[in-house]
Amino acid sequence: GKLPGALERMVDEIINVPTPWHDILERFMVSFRRDDLSWSRPNRRHIASDIYIPGTSYVPEMGPVALAIDTSGSIGQAELDHFTGHVNRIIEDCRPEVVHVLYCDTAVAGHDIVTLDDLPYKATMKGGGGTDLREIFSHIDSEGIDPDVLVVLTDMYTPFPSEAPEYSTVWLSTSSVDTAPFGEVIHYEVV
Repeated sequence: GKLPGALERMVDEIINVPTPWHDILERFMVSFRRDDLSWSRPNRRHIASDIYIPGTSYVPEMGPVALAIDTSGSIGQAELDHFTGHVNRIIEDCRPEVVHVLYCDTAVAGHDIVTLDDLPYKATMKGGGGTDLREIFSHIDSEGIDPDVLVVLTDMYTPFPSEAPEYSTVWLSTSSVDTAPFGEVIHYEVV
């Protein structure tokens, strides 16, 4: 309360730097990486004793991931293009075994299975009607998909499931809606 307004705003901008959404999302996704054992680099601590055991694999990867893209009428081409970039970045950086890309408006209108070999991936508009993203969770259950994490790329104008699933959920919101009944909400603006 004792600083001039311009200086107070400058101090506030220095202290409260907003973290880019993709950094937050990557930290969340990286927390699910598995460190597998590999014979390509034996554990060096035991070699002197003539004992060869596998070392830790240094290739970061994670299990199956589900990425749901909101393709309702409120999502335009600019958002879809941003969503495509996010899908490619998640696949590149997190190296999941497989990615289930789900397109949903009031029903799941498309389901692509993507791996690192399929990069660059191009999302296409499938749907375009109303919004009911509860269908994503029903589809995951009915198809027997067991993801480490579900990332929902949406404007958050949807009804939500009444119960949280057993897997973690991240909501990547393009709107000012920043709450969901479960999971973590990350906000970003389409520029």
